[in-house]
Amino acid sequence: RIRVIPDSMRTMMSSGLAGRMLIGTDSGTPLNWNVNSTATEVQLFVKFGMAPLAAISAATRLPAQALGKGDDFGTVDPGKFADVIVVDGNPLDDMGVLQNVVHVFKEGVQYK
Repeated sequence: RIRVIPDSMRTMMSSGLAGRMLIGTDSGTPLNWNVNSTATEVQLFVKFGMAPLAAISAATRLPAQALGKGDDFGTVDPGKFADVIVVDGNPLDDMGVLQNVVHVFKEGVQYK
């Protein structure tokens, strides 16, 4: 399966499905903790051909919409719940900077 994922991803993206692909993880469930899984998946989406901003949307806005919660979260807008990370660098230039989290804000409270 690992050998065919790159080709499958490229095929899906080139066939116009990029705007329907979501990034998600089951990390954080009991006995399944991996703090880097979402950032790694965003990097893989870009590596296999998705535009950086589309990959960020696939991890934020699109999953919220798919869950029917687009009015509540998924984008940074007035009145929405927002958990925000600040990274050292520009992810549009290098998705690897998502691994360099400088600050974490959850519902307006800074935790890091």
